Order: sequence, then C-alpha cells, then structure tokens
Amino acid sequence: MGSYWSALRAKDPDQLLGYSTYKVVKVKDRYLGILYYGSVICIFGYIFYSIFSQELYLKKSPPTAGFVRASVRLRPEFSTVTPPYCVISPPLEGNNTFGGCLKWTAEQIAFPYDGELDTVFLTTRVTMGTTPPPTPPCTNYWTSPACLPPSYDELKKTTPTQTFYVANVEDLTIRVDHGVLVRFGNSFLGPGSQTLSSKQMYGSMSVGCGSGATTPPRLAWGEEYRTNRGTANHLDTFTLRDLIMASNCTEKNLDLESLAMADGARDNENLRSSGFVISAPIIYSSAKLGGETKVTYQYVPAQIPETEYKVTESIVQPDGSIMYLVRHGIRIVFTQTGEIGAFDFMSLLTSLVAATALLRVASLIVEFLMLWVMPHKHLYMKAKFENTADFSDIRDRLEAREENEKLKKKMAFMATHNGHLPEEEEPELNATGGAGPSMSQTGPSIPPIPAMPSLSMRSIQVLPMVEHTDLKYDKYDKV
Repeated sequence: MGSYWSALRAKDPDQLLGYSTYKVVKVKDRYLGILYYGSVICIFGYIFYSIFSQELYLKKSPPTAGFVRASVRLRPEFSTVTPPYCVISPPLEGNNTFGGCLKWTAEQIAFPYDGELDTVFLTTRVTMGTTPPPTPPCTNYWTSPACLPPSYDELKKTTPTQTFYVANVEDLTIRVDHGVLVRFGNSFLGPGSQTLSSKQMYGSMSVGCGSGATTPPRLAWGEEYRTNRGTANHLDTFTLRDLIMASNCTEKNLDLESLAMADGARDNENLRSSGFVISAPIIYSSAKLGGETKVTYQYVPAQIPETEYKVTESIVQPDGSIMYLVRHGIRIVFTQTGEIGAFDFMSLLTSLVAATALLRVASLIVEFLMLWVMPHKHLYMKAKFENTADFSDIRDRLEAREENEKLKKKMAFMATHNGHLPEEEEPELNATGGAGPSMSQTGPSIPPIPAMPSLSMRSIQVLPMVEHTDLKYDKYDKV
C-alpha cells in the first residue's frame, strides 16, 4: 500500500488532475469529408422519413370518453323466407323438442332491443318453457310472499320445453353510431380538446385477422358514403353475415353452421345453437388523406374461440304463470381504442431535437476511422490531441517576472531620490532622525544613518530577468 501511495505522491498534480477540453481541428482530407457529409445526408433523410412516416409532428392521445350505440333491423323481404336449417334439429336433451324456426322481428331478436351501449345481443336459438299458474295460497309469483316459482333448471326436468331457431338472423342489418372525446392537454400551444362523431370520420372494417386482412368496398365508409343522400343517417351499416365473416381469425370458414368448441357445447352442436362472443374494437388513428390529416377508424372484429353465450328471460303470463325464454346467440362487444393526433409544434420540435442527436453518430464513425483505421491515423491523432505546458511552471515564471519588475522599479526610485526608499517602505524614525527608540527612552542615543551616495542607473545592479527559451510558454506568458 505504501508503494502505491509513494508513486501517487511522486506524480505531478497538474498531470494527474489535468482537465480535458474540446478543440476544433479542421482536417484537410477529402476522404474524411466525403465520409462525414455523406453520413450526415443519410441521417437527415432518415430523420425526415421517420418524422413523416410515424407522424411524429402530431400530439397523440387515446380516446378519453366516448359512446357506441348499435341498432338492428330486418328487411321485409327476409320475413317470409324459410332457410334450410329450420328443418335440422339441434342436439336436444330431456323433455325438449325442436319446433323449427321463428320468424321474429328485429325488436324480438335483439335483447334488450334498446338502451344498450357498447354491446348488442342477437338471438339465434331460443328454448321456451312455462311454469304452471300459481295455486292458493300463492296468488302471484311476483308479489305474494307465499310464492316461490320454480327455476328454469327445475322446470325443464318435469315440464316439456321447446327449442326454435330464429330465421334469417344472418341477414340482420346492424347500424352503429359512435363518437369520442380526445384531450391533448392544456398547454398554451397545444391543440386542446376535440370531440368527433362517426359522421366526421372515415372508417372501414377489416376482414380476417393479422397482416393479411382486407377491406371489401361495402365495408368502407369514406367520403362518398358520408355524402351520399341515399345513405340513411350516414351511419356505419353492415350485415351480421359480414361481421361473422370479418371476425374469422382461422383458416377455416366461419359461419353459424360451424361446430361449437365451447366447454358446455354438446356433441355436433353448431354455433347457431350454442352462441358465441365477437369482440369488435374500434381503433382510431390519424391518417393523411389528400394532403390533410383526417381521423380514421377501423373495426377489427374477432370471434372469441371456445365461448358460448346465453341469456334467460322471464315473462309473466296473464294467468300468473311464468314463461322462460333461454336465448342463445351472438354477443357483440364494441370497445374504443387507438390514438388520435393533432398537429402540435412542440411535438415536432421535440422530435427534431431528439432525432438530430443521431448526427453525433456520423462524427463518431468518422473519428473512429480517422484515429484507428485510416493509413495516416498517427498524423490525425497528433493533430487532434495536444498536451499543454505545465501551468504550475508557468505561474512560477510569471511570479518571478513580477518580482523582477518590482525590484527594477524600486532601484529606479532610489536612483532618483538620493538612495531613499519609497515612503511606504521607510523605517519608523525617532526624533533624532535615526531608527530606534524615541528620545524619551533612556540610554545612549543611536547615531543617524549616513546619507547614501548618489547613484546612477548604470551603477544599479538589477537581478537578471527570467527569460523563456521554450517557445511553448510564450502564448501563456503573454496572458
């Protein structure tokens, strides 16, 4: 340990604690210049490409609030059509029998028909069962405390039930209205808040999941669709058949006759019988259309595999009995996500500042090649790096110069004042003119100091100036 300490003490502090600073050196070499400026041009091209391709000039924010309202209708021409599946019975159990198809209206198919936000349930199969009327002392299943109606699970064990398909449910027309509120912050130069309805945006529905998704023209709601007077309300309109086709994320064809894979599904039961769930997120984004940034959105539906869906509804009959309707069908869940952007100068400035940091990469590449790879790397290194003189030695030389200047001035003063020193350097004299105790003190008096002979400048011997023979110090001594 002592040897390390001795070695450390032996080092010059100026060398050990020296400060490194930057120095600008212009290297006159065309090859280095071509390499550097070529790299800078490529980096600038990448910066501008990134800013415009990734829309970094926009301040983006997810929808903070919104709504989705869906309604359905069945065109009159489908109300009289009997599809072929109406004669194919689904797997049944117990006292359950198949009754064919019910030709319901849209109000009967959708449950509940109105008031639901962000979701809609469409009935594809229904099983009906009715309890016996209440018997005394029970007078009403709903209001009499002595009544306890049987549940559906209890009812189907003892009472015959009947199952029906709902005809032409695939041809239901779904109409979706939606809107969002986006907050971009409260900065002075920021875009603030923005509210948008579906009529102000352009949208589409992707068919199939993943990168291979396509969009049929009938599932695109662009400028022509919004401005067409024949379009009712200009809302997003599509059929349930199109939605099921678009939600297929497998290589197999997806329709209501496909086999159900849910845990509770019976053997050979299809999706029409069991029901399933479709997740239909609405993804908002900003896109440049015709030189102008517009807000667009896209439905990306997907069937949730191995799911079934059913709802049990109870209806009180006039005689006091309860009819149970066990509805199986398709549950469509809409969600709103994505990012909506608006031009923001600070976002553009931040992107530019962050991107220009890449310019340092060009300098690092050129300097690495210059100092470690190029044939004349030793010359480049000698030009780039320089060690200054030891500033402790420079300070010592400057202090010696100041002492010589002071001594020279003192000798010149004495030569012009008959050998006397300047007043601030004269010793304190007593009344007799000599140096020593005053006259009030006892003892022998001290004789006065004899006058010094007059001196000329030639007779003054001045200490030699400390001259510099090392040219490296000249530029520091002149400071």
